[in-house]
Formats: sequence, C-alpha cells, structure tokens
Amino acid sequence: MYTTLRDGLIVTGGKERPTKEGGAVKLWDQEMKRCRAFQLETGQLVECVRSVCRGKGKILVGTKDGEIIEVGEKNAASNILINGHTEGEIWGLATHPSKDLFISASDDGTIRIWDLADKVGIKT
Repeated sequence: MYTTLRDGLIVTGGKERPTKEGGAVKLWDQEMKRCRAFQLETGQLVECVRSVCRGKGKILVGTKDGEIIEVGEKNAASNILINGHTEGEIWGLATHPSKDLFISASDDGTIRIWDLADKVGIKT
C-alpha cells in the first residue's frame, strides 16, 4: 500500500486475479472508495504484487517474480522495466571477458544476460 500527500490517493497491490473490473493494482480515494483498477498486461502471468509506489502519473509495481512493472495512470499501459530471476538462489555468475556484460543462473531454471552499461537485462 502506498499513498501520497499531494492528492491523498492510495495505491494497493495484491494477489487478486484479473477480472473485467480490473486487476491486482487499485487506486483508492481517502474514503477507501475504489477510483480505478489496473490490469498488468505484460504478456505473461503476474502471480502476485509485492510492492507499489506512485508518482508523476505512473505506478511502479514490484512482483513476486522479481519484475518491476510501470503502469500509466491515464492510459493503464504496462511496461516491464526489470525482469529478474523468479525464485530461489543465484547459483551461477560470470562476466564477459571484454564487454560490459554478465550472465546469471538461478534455481528458477533460467539464465539471464545483463548489460552493465545500460543496467538492463537483455536476454532471458
């Protein structure tokens, strides 16, 4: 749950499955009346919202699967900013010998390639 003093609206996130009224991320007024609900349309199933933050017309959503998703308040567009490993521990880590890249491997059965200069994951 997150609120701002600017307008007093509250944003919440949870485990709710998407419905025709919206998804697990909701915007409420100070009387706890729902103003809006957002679907997290990322092209993959979002299991559980773990954290939310709001500012400048955007909502940032942290998920159980290690993602950070940006949601536009006006257009409800979802954009994955970071897509990390989904569970367990990191068991492998190696750097590229000459480029600003590294690779990680996890209990989730995936490997990920990361760009150090741009601070983004580039392959999964």
